[in-house]
Amino acid sequence: MTVEQRRVLLTAGSNAKGQLGIGSCEDAHIFTPCNFANCEPDQLPASTSRVVHIACGANHTILLLEHFDGAITLWGTGDGKKGQLGPEYGDPGSQPIFRKLVMPLSASYSHLGYTYKLIAAAWDTTYVVLSCPGKSDVLISMGANDSGALGVGEEGTGSASHLSVPRAVNFDDLFADSSKEGTQPRPICIQSLHAGPRHVIVQLQTVTSDAGVNESPPILAGWGASRQGQLGNVARTTNRPTRIPINIQEDRMVSCALGNQHTLVLHESGRISALGSNKQGQLRLHRAWESVQELGCTWNGTYVLLIDGDKHVLLAMGNNTQGQLGRGNATESASATIEAVKLPAEHTISAFSCGSEHLLTMSGSSEGDSASVLGWGWNEHGNLGLGTLDNVALPTRLWPREDVEEYSEYPQKIVSIWAGCATSWLVVE
Repeated sequence: MTVEQRRVLLTAGSNAKGQLGIGSCEDAHIFTPCNFANCEPDQLPASTSRVVHIACGANHTILLLEHFDGAITLWGTGDGKKGQLGPEYGDPGSQPIFRKLVMPLSASYSHLGYTYKLIAAAWDTTYVVLSCPGKSDVLISMGANDSGALGVGEEGTGSASHLSVPRAVNFDDLFADSSKEGTQPRPICIQSLHAGPRHVIVQLQTVTSDAGVNESPPILAGWGASRQGQLGNVARTTNRPTRIPINIQEDRMVSCALGNQHTLVLHESGRISALGSNKQGQLRLHRAWESVQELGCTWNGTYVLLIDGDKHVLLAMGNNTQGQLGRGNATESASATIEAVKLPAEHTISAFSCGSEHLLTMSGSSEGDSASVLGWGWNEHGNLGLGTLDNVALPTRLWPREDVEEYSEYPQKIVSIWAGCATSWLVVE
């Protein structure tokens, strides 16, 4: 494989449990290549066509890879002591790198034609959605059950929580009235999956078993912590799926974002629904915003990408003690204003990703130059890859960086970005 064809997953940041998959448990202060078991070092598996998604918990990471033959594989690294990487993961020892995950429950579905569809991660819990045409999607949860995070009731709580094994979350009760008595329930499609540190939101819809045609209006369901009402007016913790009081039947959901104690939904009309805490000013939303494209949440902040004329504008609100609002200062514990992130004029956002309290943006400039990545916010673990541990209050160029000699070894074209719990991820080719 030539240098031009080579694909590399680079990462930086917190790594105490090997969650970066770089072969050590030392934090990475500059972007460092991830490694995959039984594959060539410092690059993605040779058969990889793309990285579908990366999901990060407190100290573990999972990702989906799509291969040229269309197959999807699940990989994981980091802390698996509570079962969040499946019971077969074991101790990574001195070489914590990404390993292919095969959970017993998902393996039992593989012969039925199920494939990996969606992934997400809470603090110490992992969620994997399996899909098969004509059958209900299956959501597997594994790991800790703190605040009901597994969504399966009281199982796995208390002292035995570290023995958690994969379980399937049951959504049948949410659609109990959608089928006539005596008829077979229609398959359930999990259209989207979102996890904050302590709560989970899924979008569900029933479909016909033969053609996959949508039959029921979509609903939102969730479980986990709701101390601040981030799941609506329910108990402080909810350990099984419950309906979320946001109407997406008449005004469909475009995207959803979860912070530590707040939930946001963007509707087709451009309207934004919000639940949960506003203690940090993270829910100071304008109902009259137009041309909203996407939402994002840090633990205690909210970010709204919209179009203003011919420009993309990223509005920021909430906590700014680490400079995560991108305003050039880091003094506000609870922002009283909504302002645009101070991005360079030539930086036109094509994608952005919110970590715990830092952000990444990817763009090509208005002059048509190759894409670049900017980052700012919390940097205590070197998660911005700048070689320093100081917080960054203004968007700063992270990639490409001609001044960093180590980076010349890797392809320079940026393909995709993700931000996690004090971690950052770049796919380059």
